[in-house]
Amino acid sequence: MIRLTWTDFDHAVEQIAAAWSAADLCAVHGIARGGLPLAVAVSHRLGVPLVDAPAPDVLTLDDIHDTGQTLRRLRAECPDLGPVHVWVTRQTDPADYGYDAVLTDVGPAWIVFPWEDPVRAEADRLAYLEGLR
Repeated sequence: MIRLTWTDFDHAVEQIAAAWSAADLCAVHGIARGGLPLAVAVSHRLGVPLVDAPAPDVLTLDDIHDTGQTLRRLRAECPDLGPVHVWVTRQTDPADYGYDAVLTDVGPAWIVFPWEDPVRAEADRLAYLEGLR
């Protein structure tokens, strides 16, 4: 397991903000549930609104890329989806699902984000592993 810290989170927010500070960005969208903390922070940092739906001129953020299922579903619902950034990838599936940027590659390690309960995260990890059998 890798436990990310609030300092790691702040660094990710700064990386995204630096990449988009000069862009004519309309808004930021966070994929529920893990993408919301990142989207709120980036929205504040860039001074653009947080919106509840993706759109072509909106930066969409997510916390993790694992199987690609979330982005496949999102692209099916919104074919003209704007740029998508993700904080962490676990590389469990080498396919490219159209993320514009991945900030941190942790390999196959299980991630515990700073807003998560570590005990619950361990239970989630064990349930995930059980589902693979």
